[in-house]
Parts: sequence; C-alpha cells; structure tokens
Amino acid sequence: MQILLVDNQIETDVNLSHLMQHLKNEYGKENVTGLKYIQDAKMCFKYDDKSIDFIFLDIEFGCTGNNIGLEFLEEIRKTDPYIPVCIITKHDDINRAFKSGRSLASFYITKKDLCNKFNVIDDWIKKSNDEVRFGYDRSLMKSINSKLAEDYDKIEYSKPGTIAFLYWEDEVIKKALKMTGDELGNFQSLKILDVACGTGRYEVLLHKAQKELGIKVDIAAMDFAGKMLIKAREKLEDIGVYVEPFKTGLCHIKLQRGFAEKIPFPDKEFDLVIFGFGVPSYTRFNYSIPEANRVLKSGGYAIFTVYNKSSLFNNYRKYFDKRIDECPLASWIKFEHFSNSEDQGIYKLVPQGCEEAAIEIQTFTKNELKDILNRFHFQAIKIETFPSLYSILPVKNIKAWSREDDRKVLNVHNFPCNYKPPYGEPAPFSYELYEIDKEHSKEQDCGFYITAIVKKVEDV
Repeated sequence: MQILLVDNQIETDVNLSHLMQHLKNEYGKENVTGLKYIQDAKMCFKYDDKSIDFIFLDIEFGCTGNNIGLEFLEEIRKTDPYIPVCIITKHDDINRAFKSGRSLASFYITKKDLCNKFNVIDDWIKKSNDEVRFGYDRSLMKSINSKLAEDYDKIEYSKPGTIAFLYWEDEVIKKALKMTGDELGNFQSLKILDVACGTGRYEVLLHKAQKELGIKVDIAAMDFAGKMLIKAREKLEDIGVYVEPFKTGLCHIKLQRGFAEKIPFPDKEFDLVIFGFGVPSYTRFNYSIPEANRVLKSGGYAIFTVYNKSSLFNNYRKYFDKRIDECPLASWIKFEHFSNSEDQGIYKLVPQGCEEAAIEIQTFTKNELKDILNRFHFQAIKIETFPSLYSILPVKNIKAWSREDDRKVLNVHNFPCNYKPPYGEPAPFSYELYEIDKEHSKEQDCGFYITAIVKKVEDV
C-alpha cells in the first residue's frame, strides 16, 4: 500500500503530523510519502515508480481562495480516473469547502477531525484497496513498476525474435509517418501520440526519423506505469533529447502518465496515434480503440499491433515448444479459453514460460481486428503479420534442421549474425533472415503479430 500525503503544513499542523505518524505505523515508513509543495506532488504522481494507492490532498494549501489543490486534483482525474483521493480542509463546512471538488474527490475530512477518525480513515483505505480493481488491475501496474520496468530493455533486446519484430515495426511506423504527412499535406508540424510508450523506444525512433524525413514532430508519449516513464526520460536524455519543458532541435517530446481506456488529451488533438502491443496485453482493447478515434483528427492515421490468434494457436507448439528462451518476451500462450469479453475471448500469455508472470491478453485474426477497427470508424489501409519463423530462431538451429523442405525454403548456408541492438548485448539476428522472414510472413500470412495501419473516417 503506497500512500501520498500532500499538504504544506505537514510539519507544523499537529493533526497532520499525527496523521502522518499513524499512516507510517500502520502501513510502514517506506510506504508513506509526505510532500508540502504541489509541484513536487505533481512530479511524484507523474513519475510514480511504486504505484500510489491512496492520496490525501489539501485543496487550498493554507490560502483561502487558492485552489491549486483542486487544480492538481483535476489533473489527477484526467490521468487516473480511479485512484482514491481524500481531500483535507480546514473549513468546518465541508459542503462549502468542496462545492467545486466534490465530484472529483472520493472522500472528505476536516483537519480538526483527522486525529479522531483514524479508524474511519483506515476503513477508507482498505475499502479503496479492495474496490479499485473494478477500475483496473492496480496489482498489474505495481508488478510492471517493480519487476518489468527495470529490466525491460535488457529482456526485450536479448531475444532475436523481438529484435526482428521491433526492426520491422520501425519500418511500419516510418511508413505511417509518411502517409500522415502526405494526407495532411504538411510535413512541418505533425502531432503524434504514443500510447503504452514503455521505456520510450518509439520516441527515440521518431526523434531520428523526423530528421531523416525532414518532419517536425510534437510527441506525447504516455504509459500507466510511472517507472516506465522514468526509463523513457533517462533514455531520451542519454541521446540529448530533453522532455518537456525543454525543447531541442526539431523534436518536442512530452511524457504523460495515463491509461489507454481514458486518454488524458482533448478531442481531435493528434495526426498519428501509435498503439503498441502493450495495449491489448494490459488494457481493455474495446475501450481503448474509441479513445484512439476520439483524440485523432479527421483523416488522421493510427497504428495498432496485436497478437495473431491464427499463428499463436496453430503454429506455436510446432516451432517453440522446446525453445522458449529463444522466443520473444511474449513467448507462451495457455491454450485453455477461460473467459469472454464483449469483443474477444481472453487468454493467458505467459512471458518466457513463467506461470507466475502470466497476464490476460486479447488475440485476433486479421479479419477480427479489421472488423473491430471498422466498427469504431477506422478504415484499414494496410494489415500485415510478422514474424513467421526464421528471424526468431538463431541461425545455428536453422542449420540443424533435419527437414529437407525447411532447408529448401531458406536455402541457408551461412547467414552472419550482424545486428547490434540499441540496448543490451548483440542478439543473433541476421538481416538476410529478416528479409526472408518478411517475405514469408507476407505470402503465407503466418506472422505472430499483426500490425495494422488505419485511417480515421467519419463513416465506413
């Protein structure tokens, strides 16, 4: 349980001091953070590396008529519509104090009542911890912050299949960039949103691509895991790109905490929206697609990547049953169908064969993906699958195949492993195998991921 207390009188107000001490005793010192400056609180909430569970917030910060606490609360609700927030006021009349903030806050309490209602406060916290799961899976966010974010790049860039897929997806994004510029007739100012940005790989790509293509881009990159945003910021600063409020070169990048199901940006704000494969893994996809449509300008483009049901369930065991370590991060599907959603069956994805790390995912065939996107007013421009097989398996395994027909498909003798990923150790990836894999996936429609470039239209 992570608790944040924001009030400029934490050290001087007796009631607040007692509340802080109670929270530390009850939930552990390491789990309670006290901040007296609103700007510090905003940064703490944005780059939330532990996943805050409950917030106590002073709405006026000691100044009658100063609603900076309310402004922060409004910002919180745009970013995280579900997190429980208890507003603290010095006013005796709660109705008067919170007339404007009542619909945004979860609970209210006066400062003079703090010490007398520790049991009530503990009940609030317990209740909130139980009920927040109905909004989204906070335990999943905690897991991503505590386990996945730190080693994400190392894990991703150590798998040859992932390297091949990322290399291919980079080509797709550049293609969509050009389509968007051509459609709008303007390559000088494109606004791009990257949903589920993770550690900022696309932002590095877009920073480089805009120089190559001569495009000026403003990028908003969002993720629900604050620690992912921390890693993204570090990565961007390593290459000399400073995120907001700084600007450098042609590229302006803003990192934003938020959820794909409730994107914290206005209607018709962006020319291009990128939904990586984290979206169908960690969100409710049928809620996220309408949000992508809402924030896109008319005629704007979007990129969606999902898991290919056909390949995962028809070809997976044949190729990967005994070679889990050589597959991408999303390396194992539990085959039993355990629940249904409005649009799709939901299955269990087990990263690298680790049952404890299993997450729910939605999988699609190309037609199913096209249908759901069409329903939410997206017209498919290009839908492709990748990878199929060859670039996932290291060259040494391909050479060892006994089936003559497999060897004939590849006509393989010696493919050098000549690719060094941007992070981590060099992976056994070959450009030659990549080209073969790309053609095979296109011809046979057997790739393990589906990436769709779509266009927003008013009527399909």
